[in-house]
Amino acid sequence: MIDSLDRIVSDLGTLVWGWPLVIFVSGAAIYMTLAFRAVQFRYFFKAWKYVLFPEKGEHQGEDYITPLQAFVNTLSASIGNGSAAGMATAMYSGGPGAAFWIFVLGFFNMAIRFAEVCASTSITNESATGTLRGGPMVYLGLVRGGSFLPTLYAFFALALAFITGNAMQCNSMRLGIERMTGVEAPYIALLLFSFMLYVMLGGANRIIRVSDKIVPVKVGLFFIATLCVLGYHWQSIIPALAIILKSAFTLKALGGGVAGHTMQEAIRFGMSRSLNATESGLGTAGILFGATGSKHPVRSGIMSMVSTFISNHLVC
Repeated sequence: MIDSLDRIVSDLGTLVWGWPLVIFVSGAAIYMTLAFRAVQFRYFFKAWKYVLFPEKGEHQGEDYITPLQAFVNTLSASIGNGSAAGMATAMYSGGPGAAFWIFVLGFFNMAIRFAEVCASTSITNESATGTLRGGPMVYLGLVRGGSFLPTLYAFFALALAFITGNAMQCNSMRLGIERMTGVEAPYIALLLFSFMLYVMLGGANRIIRVSDKIVPVKVGLFFIATLCVLGYHWQSIIPALAIILKSAFTLKALGGGVAGHTMQEAIRFGMSRSLNATESGLGTAGILFGATGSKHPVRSGIMSMVSTFISNHLVC
């Protein structure tokens, strides 16, 4: 039964992340890059300026979060299994060349991030309490069909949060803690559940405050550990880059039923892992920035591109 379920999930994943989606997303990313006149390159350094030196007086009040808090929580959501383990699975499935295509396609995904955040902060509606909120549920409601698309999006966003956002992440933490300390899984689960319960019972404000403290530590430890590994294997860096470039443009024939690591597979897995790692186009960043009440949609969009760059180009 488990093997059958595994095959179904695998086949479904291949179908969802197949070539139609890759072509559609790539086309959308290229179109947005052209439509916004390569905004990710023209405003690359200004985006970092908005993150490192945020504008003062942008906070709209207690009912809103700041753009910097939205940025930090966007980064928190995207750095995890999708970036770390996702990179390994991409290279396992699509060959070393997948790393090259993750790097290239990530730049185009930055334009998608700019567009979704811009839309979420410029298209808002007012709640019963007078609070302005933006996000996919708001701008999808402008498309014909009424509440169908917003409801469908909310359903899949909830499934994403439960499965990839919690179940997979918690399982990864359990594996790491169990192997390092020998503590059994039920105790680790109880610890994680207690911590999450404490954070969630404090409402949105506590979630934001905890993320503000955890994310910089998480990102810092990740890069320190990575630099240590790269430093230890420094002699392998240049040969590894050569293998990645060679594999990225290698067209091997597929013989019989044996699947080879082709250029097509490298592009397909590179695109899927880049999207999964950055969550560009998924709307999660739009939900967060839509809660800022920002009066500067373009500035918020430019600022948000840095989170895509960090999770895609640096972490991957």
